[in-house]
Amino acid sequence: MTQEEKLDSIEKSLNELKELSKKKDAQIEELIKQRNKLRQNKEAYIAKTYVYGILILIALGLIIYILYEIMNKVNFGICDV
Repeated sequence: MTQEEKLDSIEKSLNELKELSKKKDAQIEELIKQRNKLRQNKEAYIAKTYVYGILILIALGLIIYILYEIMNKVNFGICDV
């Protein structure tokens, strides 16, 4: 191998490495985007869960209040001894 052939081979290898580096950087960017999207979905799911939990507690409170009022009107009296 002559000196020029060696230099050409090294230059070709460098160009291939640069291309691989660009592809790797693009893949890393895509993975970062996917991670951020998953985080947003997780945060939205947690927020939705809290909202549903609060709504369920409100509904249970209303049901208990309605039952209490019904029992008072029927004269069963929860607090009467």
